[in-house]
Formats: sequence, C-alpha cells, structure tokens
Amino acid sequence: MFEIINIDAIKINNILSIAGEKRGTGGEHLKVGSLLSDGENIYEITGMPFVRYKNIEDMKKRICITIRQDNIDINKLKGKTLTLM
Repeated sequence: MFEIINIDAIKINNILSIAGEKRGTGGEHLKVGSLLSDGENIYEITGMPFVRYKNIEDMKKRICITIRQDNIDINKLKGKTLTLM
C-alpha cells in the first residue's frame, strides 16, 4: 500500500500542488490519472512536476504532485495522509 503522509498544499495560478513523504510500496503505480483518497474524498492526479531536491535522501523520501482542484480547501488537506487506490 502506497501513501503520501504529512501533506502540505499550495495553490498557484489555479494549479493545486501537494507535497509529502512517501510511505509503503507501489509508488511505481503513481501516474497521471491515478486516484488518491484521504478516507473521505477522492483526488485525481493531474501532473507530476519536476522538483529539484537538496539531496538524494530527500528525493527518495519526498514526492510532489498536482491534483484536480474541484473547489478543495487546501487548509483541510494539510497534514492528511493520501492513499493510492
């Protein structure tokens, strides 16, 4: 089971980006169109932007993706865990 934990969200130019830490296996199945759930809502991945990390450990540990916004309150996303469906 693949999860993104400790989510932080930001919205710039109508693009909703979330970043967090990877946990579990199955991250190779994460792609545009994949669905994530926080237990209440379902989110669709719309992109996987290129991110420059400080070091290799951060690259292995963290992830950044964009999701379909559909009037999502970014403050409710912060700190949540999203699970790959």
